[in-house]
Amino acid sequence: MRRAKVRRIFFESLTEPMTEPKPPISNSDPAAIRRRLIEIDDMAQTDVPRAIALARSAYAEGLENSNILNLLAFQAEEDGNFDQALAYLDRAAAIDPEDPYVWNAVGLCLQKAGKQGPACNAFAHALKLNPNFVPSHVNLGLALERMGDFSGAVSAFRAALVIDGTRADAYGGLAAVAVRQGRWEDVETFAKLALERNPSQPAARAALANAALNRRDFIGAETLLVALLSDSALGPEDAPVVHCLLGDALDGEGRFDEAFQQYSLGKSLFRAQNRWRFERPGQESQLALTERLGSYFAQPTAGDWTKGLALSKSPQETQTGHAFLVGFPRSGTTLLENLFAARNDTSVIDERATLQNIEPPFLLDPLGMDRLRDLTPSAAAEQVQLYWDGLSAAKINFAGKYVIDKMPLYSIRLPLIKKIFPSCKIIFSLRDPRDVVLSCFRRPFQMNAGMYQFVTLEGTAKFYDAVMTTVEIYRQNLKFNEIVVKYEDLVDAPIPELKRVCDGLGLAWQEDMLDFAASSQSREIRTPSAQQVRRGLYQTGKDQWRNYADALAPVMPILAPWIEKFGYSFD
Repeated sequence: MRRAKVRRIFFESLTEPMTEPKPPISNSDPAAIRRRLIEIDDMAQTDVPRAIALARSAYAEGLENSNILNLLAFQAEEDGNFDQALAYLDRAAAIDPEDPYVWNAVGLCLQKAGKQGPACNAFAHALKLNPNFVPSHVNLGLALERMGDFSGAVSAFRAALVIDGTRADAYGGLAAVAVRQGRWEDVETFAKLALERNPSQPAARAALANAALNRRDFIGAETLLVALLSDSALGPEDAPVVHCLLGDALDGEGRFDEAFQQYSLGKSLFRAQNRWRFERPGQESQLALTERLGSYFAQPTAGDWTKGLALSKSPQETQTGHAFLVGFPRSGTTLLENLFAARNDTSVIDERATLQNIEPPFLLDPLGMDRLRDLTPSAAAEQVQLYWDGLSAAKINFAGKYVIDKMPLYSIRLPLIKKIFPSCKIIFSLRDPRDVVLSCFRRPFQMNAGMYQFVTLEGTAKFYDAVMTTVEIYRQNLKFNEIVVKYEDLVDAPIPELKRVCDGLGLAWQEDMLDFAASSQSREIRTPSAQQVRRGLYQTGKDQWRNYADALAPVMPILAPWIEKFGYSFD
């Protein structure tokens, strides 16, 4: 029973049930079996492709152990068949549940599949079995870094180095975290330590390229990134990010056509690696979800959504106010988030899935919207409690604070927010649609269902159009207290614009908000905007689309109505 419980934590993580392989029964001589298994184990140390071939042959004849299954899982991962890989590893964990190598392999497979949370659980379980198992310390650090848990990642990498100070990948991981935190001296230090131990270490080389980009040494960054892309040490899962970084280097050099080619190549690789996750038969994409929700409200049968619920505060809800900061990715939400985080009376939540335990029965069920519309106060109170309990579990200090929950694509979830939190405020961030779409296409986001919409330029523009169309329909059918903020107005005249937003929220103006760049140095900013935010308010974020006008031309018919509606110039 304990084993089954442990296995469910890791293997119930993909959207389709797995079919566990069932090899035929072998009647070979036991001594011959042992020799064969030893041969496969030995071969795996020196010639992995040959070991995989031997494992496949043995498995076809009914032989199996955790090493054979691990090798078969590795090949399935290389083929992009993560469901099959996890099926093999499920069987390996059943055969040898106390083997940390198996659980480390489970974590690596989940990590490649984009399931960072379950991957962390698998690595942690491997370390529970063997606290000195260095690969799982390093892999746990990598997964935590990708999730934005920088302090956890640093702890994992340092734990690896305490056991084995020669691990270049641990130093490379520390360099990568330092990039995310904007600690550029540490980037240089850790990257040097990594490269002294392994001159080809990819994370360290990418970190040095990021450092070069930060100091605007674009030619130096280009040189580092071109060399890294030509090196077999760079894993295929990291290549898309490096292509996008090379695009940034070329952009800095003013070579915009070549930069766009690199962004396009990076995104095409992202799509190839993640298509199996987000283009499954019958799977509803974020675009389709957005269009479905908009269509629901566009129908006269949607019913009356204007009646708010008079809910009493839950015992945990002691904050002085509550707002959701939404819009579209790359529209300026991270800038606003950090401006308000500089205050001493706010608790700003940076892109955590705070509604993930609430939304499935309402947004994902075809009949869920009717259920949400007719929600009773007692049922709504249960959902409210789930929300605040989730914040407490995440150790977010919101007692006595004005809570600002920032998640750009919660704009799709405004009906849920309105029904569960009828009195909350909505801050909606706008930016020139051309800059938004270009920026979403350029950035190498961690893949999830929403970010997968940005793997093509046309897909990015269509998703933008769908979100804005749906939000307009919401505005016609829902009465929410909304404050619209234009990114360009914010950087052109920050004080009057921020005073206006503070007034709308019922907050007094604080001069400390303008010192957000300094305060952001100590915050864990988990989005790709971190480096820009730490520079403070600057004008260069405006009109970047002009350098890519020709590349954007194919999607202009999609964006033009929004450019006009939001008052941006076509000149």
